[in-house]
Formats: sequence, structure tokens, C-alpha cells
Amino acid sequence: MKRSHEDDDDVPDKRAEHVLPVKKKRKFQDGTPVSNPREALQRVIKKVAGRYQFQSLGPDEDIRVLVLEPGFRADVTQGREKADPVICTLIPRALPSTQAAPSKKPLRYEALSYYWGQDDDDVPITIMVYKPTRARPSIFDITQKTFWIRPNLHAALVELRSTKKPVHLWVDALCINQKDDVEKAAQVSRMNEIYSEASNICIWLGVGEMDPETSQVNPDGTKSTFEFIRDMLSLKRLDRLITDPTSAGRWLAFVELMRNRWFSRRWVVQELALAKQATVHYGQQVMQWSDFADAVALFVTKHDQINRLLKNYNPTDPDPIGDMRALGANTLAEATSNLFRKSKDGAIQERLLSLETLVSTLLAFEATNPLDTVYAVLSIANDTPYSNAGDPRIVPNYDKSLAELCSDFIDYCVEKSESLDIICRHWAPVPKDQKQPLLTLHAELVMPTWVSSIAGSAFGAPEVALQGRSNGDSLVGVPSRQHRKNYNASGNLKPAFKIERQVKVTPTDQKPSPLDSAKCPTALLFARGLRLDTIGKLSPRAAQGMILQEVLEMGGLNADDDDLKKVPDSLWRTLVADRGPNDTNAPSWYHRACLECLAQVTQNGDLSTGALIENTSTASTMVTFLKRVQQVVWNRKFLLSKGPEDDEEEKLFGLAPTHAQEGDLICVLFGCSVPVILREMRSEDDCYYYFIGESYIHGMMDGEALTLGKSPPEFPYHDYQEFKIR
Repeated sequence: MKRSHEDDDDVPDKRAEHVLPVKKKRKFQDGTPVSNPREALQRVIKKVAGRYQFQSLGPDEDIRVLVLEPGFRADVTQGREKADPVICTLIPRALPSTQAAPSKKPLRYEALSYYWGQDDDDVPITIMVYKPTRARPSIFDITQKTFWIRPNLHAALVELRSTKKPVHLWVDALCINQKDDVEKAAQVSRMNEIYSEASNICIWLGVGEMDPETSQVNPDGTKSTFEFIRDMLSLKRLDRLITDPTSAGRWLAFVELMRNRWFSRRWVVQELALAKQATVHYGQQVMQWSDFADAVALFVTKHDQINRLLKNYNPTDPDPIGDMRALGANTLAEATSNLFRKSKDGAIQERLLSLETLVSTLLAFEATNPLDTVYAVLSIANDTPYSNAGDPRIVPNYDKSLAELCSDFIDYCVEKSESLDIICRHWAPVPKDQKQPLLTLHAELVMPTWVSSIAGSAFGAPEVALQGRSNGDSLVGVPSRQHRKNYNASGNLKPAFKIERQVKVTPTDQKPSPLDSAKCPTALLFARGLRLDTIGKLSPRAAQGMILQEVLEMGGLNADDDDLKKVPDSLWRTLVADRGPNDTNAPSWYHRACLECLAQVTQNGDLSTGALIENTSTASTMVTFLKRVQQVVWNRKFLLSKGPEDDEEEKLFGLAPTHAQEGDLICVLFGCSVPVILREMRSEDDCYYYFIGESYIHGMMDGEALTLGKSPPEFPYHDYQEFKIR
């Protein structure tokens, strides 16, 4: 039997119906439901025996393309209780850049973009394997092999296939041998071309809205939501929708759609950025991505009005939308519009953002493999226009450990930017088995403390981001194209640093442990700088942005003053980190707003920022000030340095990370734009430091510390201390 896929029309004519995910049962080893152990074992053997085996790509073969055979979705009205089985073929092909001669008719394919999900690979599909016979090569032997995929991918394939013609798709889980790290790294290096050459990107958001009462898919609700989104695109209708109480339910459905897990996938940034065009698929509903992105952008512009509408709809929910920065849909729409400068026909003329900027800002997006935190954005960075550029520190290599990649990435960033700020940015993924924070120092450390976990970012890891703010905003901010920094604590000095890999076991006598030793991280950071002081006093962390009376007194406020007319500069400027909106200088009216806020403290003398913001009688300017305070102080601690014993005014006041302890050091590292907190650790034959995090120290943010040294610092700063940081 012969079969040619070259002339097939690969454009789907209809979108198939959903297939409900398989209900989970207790599993036997690789996913087989347990009822009878003998039967379960037989099923496992059968599953392995008939499994499809990947063949290596040949010299002239760059990728595989999935040919999805026609099939019908389930439709009880037509007498089909189940969807037709998914049957497909994988065919190898060369990409245009490697073809010796252009093919007469390039193979058109669409690329599927979807959320893998946490389910097991327990849904079977059939892959047809064609092999030429020995006797007559023009005749093929056809073998049916089974490939096991996850439920969400299966639902997408059922919906995206045509009822009449084969459909050509590129699907990562099927077109890449995921068990071959060498092939996977090679394919990742080609991602920019794979997505650029695709005729369309099919964005699969899932089977559709679920009915909360029946837990079944609600096609009518899904259709209604997409019709509502189209209504939003009419600006006249939009003005009516944001004030119409009857539209509140549809707004909530749209907000829920923007929280879809697909928007948390890290790869989608590259996939969309490189796409010629893209379509959004949700069950049987389809929409152009450009229309969906416009709807998200319009939603953002009307955020406050919509939030008020939803509060009136459900008064028990004080913040029905939450912070827009935590919504992946908003971040994605913004990011994909700011990544490139494009020509009129959509061709990329210039990449605008560095690798460090992309990794530092795309925090709302997660990757199944933590190494893809970096690898997934290589192709769209302006300092790595192609992911196979040759720098071994960042070339895709799935044999690396996460700790190795993180230290290599930081080494790369510091060299490129001539700044140590990357060690203050919370970007690094937390391994799935990492239950404790990195600063549980008595545990075995694998990741260096100078690799800051994403768990410490403003909204935490992607899986918890929608729950609201977790921490204050980063003080160093994100690198800009103009190389403008928020602060300049070390002047314009470049870093004197080196990263040294070292894995050995050394005793520690400073942290009691049930273990006799603690393994040091996979790499050490050596950086020069100077000590400012030691932390003498710390407040409790500012949970939920609550400013305790003790903090106000630490900042120089007299709690017994009934006629407060002035707030000490050190206090109000520290509350906002001496910055205003978009990291501009703090406006002078912040002092007046702070004064009015302090007139409304609680009976205990505490400043409850949250309560004042929610109070409808609070002036809008005060709300603006208080929101800035929350962005800065949330979950941080306030500090006073030891300073001279006989001079209270010489003590430094500021903000420290939540893990800071009294006795930690306040330091300035050359090349870092903000002061940092280090913890000195000593053993019998060694002295080293743990990196606790960035800090705000009032009066030390613009290079003032450099005047304290014995001589002006000159690179490579041999007259200054070298810190060995683990």
C-alpha cells in the first residue's frame, strides 16, 4: 500500500468536539489503574510491547511533521457516543534553511501550542509506520503502533483534525523524541525556524468552560464567552459592557479564561512571537489571536471600572480581578508586542530585549523542564539571536543540572551587562522536589544562595501567582534597553567577580544539624565590595503590607506626638524606597500623603495599608501612595544597623529580605546597584558568606558608600574585601 502526504490539504475544515479527560484512579507503576494486580501487570506489558519507537532523523531531515488522519468527534445527535480513534503518521522533513534545493511544493503545517498538564500519558493514539518492502521498494508494509499521550493533547488532536482531509501539525510531544536529550537539544535550537515556518499557530486552551454543577463541559457557555469577547472589540459596546450589571458574569468568565494554565507556559512567548499568525481554540470556538490580544489590552485599560462592576456584583470579594501583572494573558499580550521591531509584512527586523531581560521579566510563565526557563527564550533575545550561537554557557544542553545552568546563566549575564544585579532578581525555577527555601541552611545545599528563586518574586512561582502578591517588588528592577538603573549604590563601577565550580563537603559549626556536614553549592561566587555595617535590629516582616508601630518608631517617628506635622525623611522615603510610579523619583507630595495616612493608624498604632486602601472614604492620592508602599514593603523586614554605640543618628535605616537575621552584614558589592545583605559563616579552616538578598538602605542608594573607603575604588579593587559567596 502506498501513501503520499505531499498533496493533502492540511487546513482543517471543521473543529472536532471535546473529549473529556480520563478520570483518575489509583495507579499501578506507569499509570495503569489498579483493580487486579495480574491484569494490571499484563496491561503494562501490552502497553510497552506495542509502543511506537522513534527512528533517528537522517542527515537531510530536520524535523518530524504529524499527519493527522480524518475523524469525527463524539456527537450523540448523530449516533456517535465516542470520538473516532486518533490515527496519524510521522513524516521527517527538512526545513527551508537546510534544503539543498527548494522543494517544488513546501510542506505546509500548523504548530500546536498547548498546556501539557500534570496528568499521566495514559491516552492511546495510533501511529502508522510505513516501511518499504525488500522485494519491491514502492510497496510499503504498514504497521500500527501505539503512542501514549496526555488527555489535554488528545482532546486537542480530536478537535483540530478534519472530517475529510489529513491535517499537518507540528506537536512537540509527538514530533520530538522527548527521551533523547541530544535530539531534544537540537530541536530546541531550531524552534525559531519551526515556528517561523508554520502557516499558523493553533493555541489550544482546553475543552471549554465547565459547568460547576455537573462538572461537564458547557459548550453554550464557551460560545457565549467568545461572543462576549467579540462584543468587547466594538468600542461603543465596550463602554456599555463595563457599566452593565448583567454583563458581570461574562466579565468573570473572561477573567477566568485569562487565568487559563496555557498562559503560564514559558514556551508560548516564543511560539507567539515568531508566529506568522495564530488562532485561539477553546472547545469548538475559534478566534484570531490578534483579536484576543486586543480584548486583553482593552480589558487592562478599563481595569478599574470593571473591578468596580464586579465588586458590586459580589461585595464579598474585595479584589475579583487581582493584580494584572499576575495574569499571564496580560503579560503575554504585552511581551509579544514589545519583543521585536517588525516590517510591514511582519518580518522581524530587530530583536529588542536581552536574554537577561526576558528571563527576569517573564516570571508568569513556567516550564515543565526547569532548564527551559532559559532555553525557551533563547531564540527571541537580541544578544542570542540564534540559540545555537555557540556560547557553551547557554547553548541548550539537557545533560546539565539546574544548578549548573543557573550559575552559567548568571556568569553570562554579568559578563554581558557588566552588572551584578542579576543575583538580586528572583528568577530561578524551584525544582519540583525543593520543598524548603534555599536558606534552610542546615539542609544539604545544591543551588548557590546567589541564585535567587522565583518564589521570592513579587507574585511568587507561576502556580501561586494568581493568589495575589507574595513579596515586594524587586529593588533592582529589570534591565532596560537604555541601561538605566533604579539606583546606583556602587556608582558606575563594574564588577570584579569570578564564578568557580566546586563541590565538596565541609563541616559547619554555625548551624546545628542532624547531619554531620552540609554540602556546598555547585558553584562559588567571588565578588569584591565593602561592608557598611551590621544589622542590629530587625522588625517582624511586613505581612500583607502592615506597618507596625515599632517600625514607625525605628524610622524616627515619635508615637506620643499627638500633633504630627512632619514625617522623618528616612521613614517616608524608605516606605516607598524613595521611588514613585515607574521607578521615577519619589514625588514630594508622598510626604503629605504619608502624614495623612499616619493620622489614621489603628488603635495599636499600626498603619494598615490594606484597610485604608479598601476604605472607600480614603482619598485617591492616599490610595496611590499606599499601593506604592505595599509594592515596596510587602513581606520585607525593616532594619536598624548597629552603628556607633554613642550615636543613634549614624545608624542606618532601611529594608531587608524576609530571611535576614540580626548580625547579618550590610554590604555594597561593586557592580551591584543596591546594597545587599550577606551572612558570614565560619568553619575551622574557611570563611564564606551566604547571599540573603537585596536591601534598601536610606542614604546609601546613590554611591554614598564609596566615599567611606580609604581610597577611590579602582578596578580590580585589590584594596577592598573579596567575598566568597556560596
